[in-house]
Amino acid sequence: GETGAGIFKEDGRGRMIGESPTAGMSSSKAEIELPSGLFKLRVSVASNMGRFNDGKGIEGIGVIPDEIVAFDRKDLSQGIDTLIRRAEEILAKQDD
Repeated sequence: GETGAGIFKEDGRGRMIGESPTAGMSSSKAEIELPSGLFKLRVSVASNMGRFNDGKGIEGIGVIPDEIVAFDRKDLSQGIDTLIRRAEEILAKQDD
């Protein structure tokens, strides 16, 4: 997810649009069942060494969109996804 977005953005291969930065949680997640079987422990290990964001990494920061596109409740109620509409506009300009 966000590691791929970071790679494409950082390398200049793609343009990222979104409502906000990604979660900044590209770490590996593991679930460990405790011996009693009654509980599970969820562990998140920051194992991604990607250095996006000017070398600051991705954990706790996320990938910041090139363009912020605000969610529009009115459009959504009419079946229009504002984010997809903006992506289509950008792609249409590339065809020109």
